[in-house]
Amino acid sequence: MFEFVYEELTTEQKNAYLERIGCQGIRELSRQTLDTLVYQHQCTVPFEDLDLVVGVPDLPLDGEALFEKIVGRRRGGFCFELNGLFVLLLRAMGFDAYSCMCRVAANRPVLGGLSHRACLVRLDGRMYLCDVGLGGPMAPFAVEVSETRQTRHGETYWIEPTYEGWYLQKRLTSQGTEGNVIIFAPQPFLPTDFVPLCRALISSPATLFRTTRLVNLRTERGNINIRGDVLTVTENGEHRERTFTEEEFPEILKTHFHMEV
Repeated sequence: MFEFVYEELTTEQKNAYLERIGCQGIRELSRQTLDTLVYQHQCTVPFEDLDLVVGVPDLPLDGEALFEKIVGRRRGGFCFELNGLFVLLLRAMGFDAYSCMCRVAANRPVLGGLSHRACLVRLDGRMYLCDVGLGGPMAPFAVEVSETRQTRHGETYWIEPTYEGWYLQKRLTSQGTEGNVIIFAPQPFLPTDFVPLCRALISSPATLFRTTRLVNLRTERGNINIRGDVLTVTENGEHRERTFTEEEFPEILKTHFHMEV
């Protein structure tokens, strides 16, 4: 019989990862713990595509490489990296967690290709979608796979069944309208399944990650975002943005995102 085998974090790696996201001492396997892990991760580990923009020939997705980058060097990453390591943390803590394939649905009238990785957790007879690696709006909590609208940190998300066994995650926008987020399959996928997709994104010169510098981090009052050479700080719904020079970029990363690249 075939099994879905994942790499395992050591106890030392698990503890260092929890310290990285400010969740030392959390042990309980509960929905509240999931919510805390997701939110804290989004507030401490940036989404960023800096390696892709400079044209790295390959991005390793094995656990050791991801741990060294995200925890050891305190960098961020994009979905294949961030959710790739996050699922290992969840499993190391004892959660029944696995990776799932996704399609980005925001601002798209038709189905796009597989281009996103998220995590699913089975807990107390329910299933939860956990995502710490989406470059755009993402739920600041673990979203139960249910059509019931769920609100945490002032944001509302829910999940509806859609075509051929896939599920659509939706949200309420700041304007009060319904918006699509991602479409995902509930079937488990192995970490190696994401390697060819990752390589395809890296090798395509037209993909957004190769053409546009993106860095994003959630804060308690909003978020901080870099797109190209524009820094946007959002606090309590108000936006402040400015254009910066390349000479300023390292200090901006250090000050706002706690990264040294």
